[in-house]
Amino acid sequence: MRDRADIERIAASPFGIHEALHTASVLMDCFGERVVEHPAVSERPHIHALGVKAVEAMMEVYQALGRLPEWSEK
Repeated sequence: MRDRADIERIAASPFGIHEALHTASVLMDCFGERVVEHPAVSERPHIHALGVKAVEAMMEVYQALGRLPEWSEK
């Protein structure tokens, strides 16, 4: 388990932000390709719409991370 100092150091570092951006990107792609586009989901409009909303929310997280000053000043 990480201690508070470790968490704060990682949260403020460009590498920590890069790591979170990369993970968000991988999960977004995987969820979109493997879940949202799966026939069991894509053929059920109400479930597919929920999956699309989830990917959109993931994209918002990704974009918010990319706008952090610690990352954009890199």
